[in-house]
Amino acid sequence: MQANRDDTPQISSGHRLRRRAGAVAATLLAMAIVLLAAELVLSAMQGFALPFLPYHADALGVPRMFPDRTLSVRMGQGPAIVYTTDAHGRRIAADARQAGNGEGVVVLGDSQALGYGMPFESTFASRFGARAAPGAPVRILGAPSMDPETLALRACEDAAGHDEQVRLQVIVYNLGNDLDEMYIAGQSRRSVETGMLHSWLAPRSQLYARFVIWQSRRALARHPAPGINPMLFGLDAGERIVLARESLARIDEIRRCTRARKRIVLILPSDFQVDPAELGKYARYSADPVRFRNWYAKRETFAAMMNSIEDYLLRRLRAEGVVAVSFREAALASGIPAQRLFDRDSHHLTAEGHALAAELLAGAAQ
Repeated sequence: MQANRDDTPQISSGHRLRRRAGAVAATLLAMAIVLLAAELVLSAMQGFALPFLPYHADALGVPRMFPDRTLSVRMGQGPAIVYTTDAHGRRIAADARQAGNGEGVVVLGDSQALGYGMPFESTFASRFGARAAPGAPVRILGAPSMDPETLALRACEDAAGHDEQVRLQVIVYNLGNDLDEMYIAGQSRRSVETGMLHSWLAPRSQLYARFVIWQSRRALARHPAPGINPMLFGLDAGERIVLARESLARIDEIRRCTRARKRIVLILPSDFQVDPAELGKYARYSADPVRFRNWYAKRETFAAMMNSIEDYLLRRLRAEGVVAVSFREAALASGIPAQRLFDRDSHHLTAEGHALAAELLAGAAQ
Protein backbone atom coordinates (compact mmCIF):
# COMPACT_ATOMS: atom_id res chain seq x y z
CA MET A 1 0.00 0.00 0.00
CA GLN A 2 1.33 3.44 -0.97
CA ALA A 3 2.13 5.79 1.94
CA ASN A 4 0.61 9.22 2.27
CA ARG A 5 2.60 11.90 0.44
CA ASP A 6 2.91 14.05 3.62
CA ASP A 7 2.51 12.66 7.12
CA THR A 8 3.49 15.96 8.94
CA PRO A 9 0.71 17.61 10.96
CA GLN A 10 -1.04 20.43 9.15
CA ILE A 11 -1.11 23.86 10.92
CA SER A 12 -4.39 25.62 10.44
CA SER A 13 -4.52 29.22 9.25
CA GLY A 14 -6.28 30.11 12.52
CA HIS A 15 -3.41 28.71 14.52
CA ARG A 16 -0.88 30.71 12.46
CA LEU A 17 -2.87 33.89 13.07
CA ARG A 18 -2.92 33.22 16.80
CA ARG A 19 0.83 32.70 16.82
CA ARG A 20 1.38 35.95 14.94
CA ALA A 21 -0.99 37.85 17.24
CA GLY A 22 0.85 36.44 20.24
CA ALA A 23 4.19 37.55 18.83
CA VAL A 24 2.85 41.06 18.14
CA ALA A 25 1.37 41.25 21.63
CA ALA A 26 4.67 40.16 23.19
CA THR A 27 6.55 42.77 21.15
CA LEU A 28 4.11 45.51 22.14
CA LEU A 29 4.33 44.47 25.78
CA ALA A 30 8.13 44.56 25.65
CA MET A 31 8.03 48.01 24.05
CA ALA A 32 5.59 49.24 26.69
CA ILE A 33 7.86 47.96 29.47
CA VAL A 34 10.88 49.70 27.90
CA LEU A 35 8.97 52.97 27.49
CA LEU A 36 7.64 52.81 31.03
CA ALA A 37 11.11 52.13 32.37
CA ALA A 38 12.49 55.05 30.35
CA GLU A 39 9.73 57.31 31.71
CA LEU A 40 10.54 56.30 35.29
CA VAL A 41 14.30 56.75 34.83
CA LEU A 42 13.92 60.15 33.15
CA SER A 43 11.42 61.28 35.77
CA ALA A 44 13.79 60.30 38.56
CA MET A 45 16.70 62.06 36.83
CA GLN A 46 14.52 65.17 36.44
CA GLY A 47 13.39 65.09 40.05
CA PHE A 48 9.89 64.11 38.85
CA ALA A 49 9.50 67.51 37.18
CA LEU A 50 8.82 68.20 33.50
CA PRO A 51 11.74 69.62 31.44
CA PHE A 52 9.59 72.37 29.87
CA LEU A 53 6.32 74.17 30.53
CA PRO A 54 3.56 72.43 28.53
CA TYR A 55 0.71 74.32 26.88
CA HIS A 56 -1.67 73.72 24.01
CA ALA A 57 -3.48 75.65 21.27
CA ASP A 58 -7.23 75.90 20.76
CA ALA A 59 -9.14 75.79 17.46
CA LEU A 60 -8.12 79.40 16.69
CA GLY A 61 -4.45 78.72 17.37
CA VAL A 62 -4.56 80.60 20.68
CA PRO A 63 -1.97 79.20 23.12
CA ARG A 64 -3.37 78.18 26.49
CA MET A 65 -2.13 76.85 29.78
CA PHE A 66 -3.76 73.63 30.92
CA PRO A 67 -6.57 74.43 33.40
CA ASP A 68 -6.73 73.22 37.00
CA ARG A 69 -3.18 71.91 37.05
CA THR A 70 -0.22 72.01 39.37
CA LEU A 71 2.88 71.20 37.36
CA SER A 72 6.47 71.02 38.54
CA VAL A 73 8.86 72.16 35.80
CA ARG A 74 12.64 72.07 35.89
CA MET A 75 14.36 73.63 32.88
CA GLY A 76 18.05 72.87 32.40
CA GLN A 77 20.02 72.87 35.63
CA GLY A 78 17.70 75.35 37.35
CA PRO A 79 15.44 74.62 40.31
CA ALA A 80 12.01 73.06 39.94
CA ILE A 81 9.28 75.69 39.51
CA VAL A 82 5.63 75.04 40.36
CA TYR A 83 2.98 76.36 37.97
CA THR A 84 -0.58 76.32 39.31
CA THR A 85 -3.56 77.25 37.14
CA ASP A 86 -7.21 77.90 37.86
CA ALA A 87 -10.25 76.60 35.98
CA HIS A 88 -9.66 79.19 33.22
CA GLY A 89 -6.01 78.26 32.69
CA ARG A 90 -4.68 81.40 34.39
CA ARG A 91 -1.57 81.10 36.53
CA ILE A 92 -2.26 81.68 40.21
CA ALA A 93 -0.49 81.28 43.54
CA ALA A 94 -0.33 77.69 44.77
CA ASP A 95 -2.71 78.45 47.66
CA ALA A 96 -5.20 80.52 45.61
CA ARG A 97 -7.39 77.79 44.13
CA GLN A 98 -10.37 78.81 46.27
CA ALA A 99 -9.86 82.57 45.89
CA GLY A 100 -12.85 82.92 43.55
CA ASN A 101 -13.37 85.73 41.07
CA GLY A 102 -13.37 88.67 43.45
CA GLU A 103 -11.75 91.95 42.52
CA GLY A 104 -8.05 91.59 42.06
CA VAL A 105 -5.11 91.98 39.70
CA VAL A 106 -5.05 90.39 36.24
CA VAL A 107 -1.90 90.44 34.09
CA LEU A 108 -2.24 89.59 30.39
CA GLY A 109 0.62 88.57 28.15
CA ASP A 110 3.04 85.92 26.93
CA SER A 111 5.80 83.97 28.68
CA GLN A 112 7.32 87.17 30.07
CA ALA A 113 4.06 88.04 31.82
CA LEU A 114 3.63 84.42 32.88
CA GLY A 115 6.96 84.52 34.69
CA TYR A 116 8.69 81.83 32.68
CA GLY A 117 11.20 80.12 34.97
CA MET A 118 10.05 82.09 38.02
CA PRO A 119 8.19 80.99 41.16
CA PHE A 120 4.83 82.75 41.24
CA GLU A 121 5.86 84.88 44.21
CA SER A 122 8.87 86.21 42.25
CA THR A 123 6.90 87.33 39.19
CA PHE A 124 6.26 91.02 38.67
CA ALA A 125 2.53 90.20 38.65
CA SER A 126 2.68 88.82 42.19
CA ARG A 127 5.08 91.50 43.45
CA PHE A 128 2.98 94.28 41.93
CA GLY A 129 -0.25 92.83 43.30
CA ALA A 130 1.19 92.60 46.81
CA ARG A 131 2.15 96.29 46.69
CA ALA A 132 -0.82 97.78 44.83
CA ALA A 133 -3.65 95.58 46.09
CA PRO A 134 -2.59 93.73 49.27
CA GLY A 135 -4.65 90.61 49.88
CA ALA A 136 -6.34 90.70 46.46
CA PRO A 137 -6.07 87.65 44.21
CA VAL A 138 -3.49 87.87 41.40
CA ARG A 139 -4.02 86.00 38.15
CA ILE A 140 -1.83 85.79 35.05
CA LEU A 141 -3.68 85.12 31.83
CA GLY A 142 -0.78 84.21 29.61
CA ALA A 143 1.05 81.49 27.74
CA PRO A 144 4.25 81.13 25.72
CA SER A 145 3.97 82.22 22.05
CA MET A 146 1.16 84.67 22.76
CA ASP A 147 1.04 87.79 20.54
CA PRO A 148 -1.37 90.78 20.63
CA GLU A 149 -3.86 89.13 18.27
CA THR A 150 -4.08 85.83 20.12
CA LEU A 151 -3.99 87.67 23.45
CA ALA A 152 -7.01 89.76 22.43
CA LEU A 153 -8.91 86.62 21.40
CA ARG A 154 -8.04 84.92 24.68
CA ALA A 155 -8.75 87.94 26.90
CA CYS A 156 -12.13 88.71 25.30
CA GLU A 157 -13.20 85.08 25.46
CA ASP A 158 -12.13 84.90 29.10
CA ALA A 159 -14.05 88.08 29.93
CA ALA A 160 -17.18 86.80 28.17
CA GLY A 161 -17.00 83.48 30.00
CA HIS A 162 -17.47 84.94 33.47
CA ASP A 163 -18.50 88.28 34.91
CA GLU A 164 -15.53 89.66 36.75
CA GLN A 165 -14.65 93.16 37.91
CA VAL A 166 -10.89 93.67 37.89
CA ARG A 167 -9.30 96.22 40.18
CA LEU A 168 -6.01 96.43 38.26
CA GLN A 169 -5.28 95.11 34.79
CA VAL A 170 -1.83 95.01 33.21
CA ILE A 171 -1.51 94.40 29.46
CA VAL A 172 2.05 93.29 28.71
CA TYR A 173 3.36 94.11 25.25
CA ASN A 174 6.56 92.15 24.63
CA LEU A 175 8.15 94.23 21.86
CA GLY A 176 10.97 91.73 21.49
CA ASN A 177 8.58 89.03 20.28
CA ASP A 178 5.19 90.44 19.41
CA LEU A 179 5.90 92.28 16.15
CA ASP A 180 7.61 89.38 14.40
CA GLU A 181 5.06 86.86 15.68
CA MET A 182 2.24 88.98 14.26
CA TYR A 183 4.10 89.30 10.97
CA ILE A 184 4.64 85.56 10.70
CA ALA A 185 0.99 84.91 11.59
CA GLY A 186 -0.06 87.24 8.76
CA GLN A 187 2.11 85.39 6.25
CA SER A 188 1.00 81.87 7.13
CA ARG A 189 -1.73 79.96 8.86
CA ARG A 190 -1.65 79.97 12.62
CA SER A 191 -0.89 76.76 14.43
CA VAL A 192 -3.96 74.57 14.43
CA GLU A 193 -5.61 73.09 17.46
CA THR A 194 -3.40 70.61 19.25
CA GLY A 195 -4.88 67.14 19.39
CA MET A 196 -6.01 65.01 22.27
CA LEU A 197 -2.76 63.02 22.22
CA HIS A 198 -0.67 66.16 22.81
CA SER A 199 -3.08 67.40 25.46
CA TRP A 200 -2.74 64.13 27.35
CA LEU A 201 0.99 63.55 26.89
CA ALA A 202 2.38 67.09 27.27
CA PRO A 203 1.73 67.49 31.01
CA ARG A 204 2.54 63.84 31.79
CA SER A 205 5.28 62.30 29.63
CA GLN A 206 9.03 62.89 29.95
CA LEU A 207 9.67 61.16 26.64
CA TYR A 208 7.14 63.32 24.83
CA ALA A 209 8.52 66.46 26.47
CA ARG A 210 11.99 65.63 25.22
CA PHE A 211 10.61 65.04 21.73
CA VAL A 212 9.07 68.54 21.79
CA ILE A 213 12.36 70.03 23.02
CA TRP A 214 14.24 68.21 20.26
CA GLN A 215 11.87 69.66 17.66
CA SER A 216 12.40 73.17 19.04
CA ARG A 217 16.17 72.81 19.05
CA ARG A 218 16.10 71.46 15.52
CA ALA A 219 14.17 74.53 14.39
CA LEU A 220 16.53 76.84 16.30
CA ALA A 221 19.56 75.17 14.70
CA ARG A 222 18.41 76.53 11.33
CA HIS A 223 18.23 80.10 12.64
CA PRO A 224 21.24 82.21 11.56
CA ALA A 225 20.58 85.05 14.01
CA PRO A 226 18.73 83.99 17.17
CA GLY A 227 17.93 86.76 19.61
CA ILE A 228 16.73 89.20 16.96
CA ASN A 229 13.83 89.40 14.53
CA PRO A 230 15.39 89.34 11.04
CA MET A 231 12.13 89.87 9.17
CA LEU A 232 11.55 93.20 10.90
CA PHE A 233 14.81 94.60 9.58
CA GLY A 234 13.80 93.67 6.04
CA LEU A 235 10.66 95.79 6.27
CA ASP A 236 10.63 99.50 5.56
CA ALA A 237 9.55 102.00 8.20
CA GLY A 238 5.99 102.19 6.86
CA GLU A 239 5.52 98.44 7.05
CA ARG A 240 6.79 98.36 10.61
CA ILE A 241 4.35 101.11 11.55
CA VAL A 242 1.50 99.05 10.07
CA LEU A 243 2.46 96.22 12.42
CA ALA A 244 2.67 98.63 15.35
CA ARG A 245 -0.76 100.05 14.54
CA GLU A 246 -2.20 96.56 14.34
CA SER A 247 -0.76 95.89 17.80
CA LEU A 248 -2.38 99.07 19.10
CA ALA A 249 -5.72 97.97 17.63
CA ARG A 250 -5.49 94.65 19.47
CA ILE A 251 -4.62 96.40 22.73
CA ASP A 252 -7.65 98.63 22.22
CA GLU A 253 -9.76 95.52 21.62
CA ILE A 254 -8.66 94.15 25.00
CA ARG A 255 -9.52 97.47 26.63
CA ARG A 256 -13.01 97.42 25.12
CA CYS A 257 -13.92 93.81 25.92
CA THR A 258 -12.59 93.66 29.49
CA ARG A 259 -13.53 95.64 32.60
CA ALA A 260 -11.00 97.12 34.97
CA ARG A 261 -10.98 100.01 37.42
CA LYS A 262 -7.43 100.85 36.38
CA ARG A 263 -5.42 99.63 33.42
CA ILE A 264 -1.70 99.84 32.65
CA VAL A 265 0.15 98.85 29.47
CA LEU A 266 3.68 97.63 30.16
CA ILE A 267 6.05 97.56 27.17
CA LEU A 268 8.91 95.10 27.59
CA PRO A 269 11.86 95.58 25.22
CA SER A 270 14.26 93.27 23.48
CA ASP A 271 17.20 92.80 25.82
CA PHE A 272 19.58 94.42 23.32
CA GLN A 273 17.53 97.63 23.48
CA VAL A 274 18.71 98.06 27.05
CA ASP A 275 22.27 97.08 26.17
CA PRO A 276 23.16 96.24 22.53
CA ALA A 277 25.91 93.92 23.77
CA GLU A 278 23.18 91.57 25.04
CA LEU A 279 22.80 90.31 21.49
CA GLY A 280 26.17 88.57 21.78
CA LYS A 281 24.86 85.94 24.22
CA TYR A 282 22.86 84.33 21.39
CA ALA A 283 25.93 83.55 19.28
CA ARG A 284 26.17 80.01 20.60
CA TYR A 285 22.69 79.25 19.24
CA SER A 286 23.43 80.47 15.72
CA ALA A 287 23.46 78.08 12.78
CA ASP A 288 25.75 80.43 10.83
CA PRO A 289 28.47 82.14 12.92
CA VAL A 290 29.62 84.36 10.03
CA ARG A 291 26.12 85.70 9.41
CA PHE A 292 25.60 86.15 13.12
CA ARG A 293 28.74 88.30 13.36
CA ASN A 294 27.36 90.44 10.53
CA TRP A 295 24.10 90.88 12.45
CA TYR A 296 25.96 91.61 15.67
CA ALA A 297 27.95 94.37 13.98
CA LYS A 298 24.63 96.17 13.37
CA ARG A 299 23.36 95.81 16.93
CA GLU A 300 23.29 99.56 17.60
CA THR A 301 21.20 100.12 14.47
CA PHE A 302 18.80 97.36 15.43
CA ALA A 303 18.41 98.72 18.95
CA ALA A 304 17.70 102.21 17.60
CA MET A 305 15.06 100.83 15.22
CA MET A 306 13.28 98.92 17.97
CA ASN A 307 13.49 101.97 20.25
CA SER A 308 11.77 104.08 17.60
CA ILE A 309 8.91 101.58 17.36
CA GLU A 310 8.56 101.55 21.14
CA ASP A 311 8.53 105.36 21.28
CA TYR A 312 5.77 105.39 18.65
CA LEU A 313 3.67 102.93 20.66
CA LEU A 314 4.13 104.91 23.86
CA ARG A 315 3.19 108.22 22.21
CA ARG A 316 0.05 106.76 20.66
CA LEU A 317 -1.09 105.04 23.86
CA ARG A 318 -0.47 108.07 26.04
CA ALA A 319 -2.22 110.33 23.54
CA GLU A 320 -5.32 108.17 24.00
CA GLY A 321 -5.16 108.55 27.77
CA VAL A 322 -3.75 105.08 28.43
CA VAL A 323 -1.28 104.68 31.28
CA ALA A 324 1.69 103.18 29.42
CA VAL A 325 5.14 102.53 30.89
CA SER A 326 8.45 101.41 29.42
CA PHE A 327 10.68 98.84 31.10
CA ARG A 328 13.57 100.04 28.93
CA GLU A 329 13.28 103.57 30.29
CA ALA A 330 13.10 102.25 33.85
CA ALA A 331 16.08 99.95 33.31
CA LEU A 332 18.26 102.71 31.90
CA ALA A 333 17.22 105.11 34.68
CA SER A 334 17.97 102.50 37.37
CA GLY A 335 21.57 102.01 36.29
CA ILE A 336 21.24 98.26 36.85
CA PRO A 337 23.36 96.36 34.28
CA ALA A 338 21.32 94.51 31.68
CA GLN A 339 23.17 91.32 32.59
CA ARG A 340 21.34 91.38 35.93
CA LEU A 341 17.91 92.12 34.42
CA PHE A 342 17.83 89.54 31.63
CA ASP A 343 18.43 85.80 31.69
CA ARG A 344 21.85 84.71 30.40
CA ASP A 345 20.29 82.19 28.01
CA SER A 346 17.23 84.10 26.75
CA HIS A 347 15.37 87.41 26.64
CA HIS A 348 13.35 86.56 29.76
CA LEU A 349 13.59 88.72 32.86
CA THR A 350 15.52 87.61 35.92
CA ALA A 351 14.16 87.91 39.45
CA GLU A 352 15.80 91.35 39.63
CA GLY A 353 14.16 92.27 36.33
CA HIS A 354 10.77 91.20 37.68
CA ALA A 355 11.36 93.28 40.82
CA LEU A 356 12.12 96.36 38.69
CA ALA A 357 9.01 95.79 36.57
CA ALA A 358 6.88 95.50 39.72
CA GLU A 359 8.31 98.75 41.03
CA LEU A 360 7.58 100.46 37.70
CA LEU A 361 3.97 99.21 37.72
CA ALA A 362 3.43 100.18 41.36
CA GLY A 363 4.52 103.72 40.57
CA ALA A 364 2.15 103.88 37.58
CA ALA A 365 -0.78 102.56 39.66
CA GLN A 366 -0.60 105.39 42.21
